[in-house]
Amino acid sequence: MSDVRKGSVLYLMRHGEPEGGVRYRGATDDPLSAEGRAQMEHAIASCDAFDGIVTSPLRRCADFAESLAERSGMPLTIEPGLREMHFGEWEGQTPQALMAACPELLRQFWADPLAHPPPGAEPLEAFRSRVISAWHAQLGAFDGGRSLLIVHGGTVRVILAYLAGLSARELMCLTVPYASVHRVTVKPGHRMSCHVSSFESIATGAR
Repeated sequence: MSDVRKGSVLYLMRHGEPEGGVRYRGATDDPLSAEGRAQMEHAIASCDAFDGIVTSPLRRCADFAESLAERSGMPLTIEPGLREMHFGEWEGQTPQALMAACPELLRQFWADPLAHPPPGAEPLEAFRSRVISAWHAQLGAFDGGRSLLIVHGGTVRVILAYLAGLSARELMCLTVPYASVHRVTVKPGHRMSCHVSSFESIATGAR
């Protein structure tokens, strides 16, 4: 576990809507749509100042993070461990297409993603392990400061479930709309408190 001595505040931001709308993207590297960028600009305007920005390397996160870092002068870290889960054979598919092609598999995944992953997908426990490892690395890097993590819906769910003591099977009970922001307060001695911010969500949708 990371050595948190001073305490810190971390903001978890999900990317906005990508081009192509709602899909199981995972590693599919679509950029933000114009609407998605506007969603993120709206959300970030309500946030406090940061000491640094951390982003997934995928374009729907990294493009906005790089732009924000350039105009604000904040340091930027690209963290591969925070990228989205790879969805295997479901990569790039819409929920509607999957519901038509394999409705039972889709329902089983949403009911219990640990027991019923998509065919050929990254194992959920492997996804969870790398995200939590990256999360603890950032706790150490920003101890005593305020950081913004620009990541994915699945990544945010894993971190919030971990902080709330939820099991991997309960991930899907957490709602993470596009461009939503969650604030995590970390106190010295590894005590953590987490709550959903009051920032407005412009749009909602799955990964």
